[in-house]
Amino acid sequence: MKCPICKEEIEDNAKKCKYCGSYVKPVKRGWAAFKSILELLTFIAAIVVLYFMWQANKGTQAQLDLQRKSIEEISKQYTEEKRPRIEVIPTKIDLADTSMFLYVQVVNTGFADAEDISLYIVLKYENSPKETLSVDLARISKITNAKPYIQRLSLTLTKRTNLTCYIEAKYTWSIQNINYREKKYFHFMYEKEKQKYNIHILNYEQIQDLWGS
Repeated sequence: MKCPICKEEIEDNAKKCKYCGSYVKPVKRGWAAFKSILELLTFIAAIVVLYFMWQANKGTQAQLDLQRKSIEEISKQYTEEKRPRIEVIPTKIDLADTSMFLYVQVVNTGFADAEDISLYIVLKYENSPKETLSVDLARISKITNAKPYIQRLSLTLTKRTNLTCYIEAKYTWSIQNINYREKKYFHFMYEKEKQKYNIHILNYEQIQDLWGS
């Protein structure tokens, strides 16, 4: 052991320091060993407590992350359910000489009002896809889910043949400040005998096949 006064090493059972002459209490080996073990156990217990505290905090963070994710999913679901949904549907095609009159119905099938709507149409001759007619259909301030909007478009055709087209609608949900963009693809098939067009809805892959791209 060390002398408590001069800090020199002396025998464990010494009663007096041989260096400074101070009287010391002899250390009992059993008590010293017990004290060392007690200190070690205290250290281990502290580590265990810190570990469980870390695990508890980790679990709390995981719960917070799960709650945050649930809130985000609920918000996303609410937005998807309540958003406006613009459907653009060609309803009729009239022909007169070289003119084609296309009637388009614009319907809001969603819950919220659609605002700042702009409609754009691209028409191509099926056998000459490079010949393109591009026209701004309309600009509408608002469409509610209660009343559809009908747009009449007049086009000049160089020939009466099958047509492919897409109609694009851009609109805004102003309350949520979200912009949307929808596209619909169509095939206008011309019947020479009846001199009329039949309207068919296409998907993206089908119209790409018809356009050869």
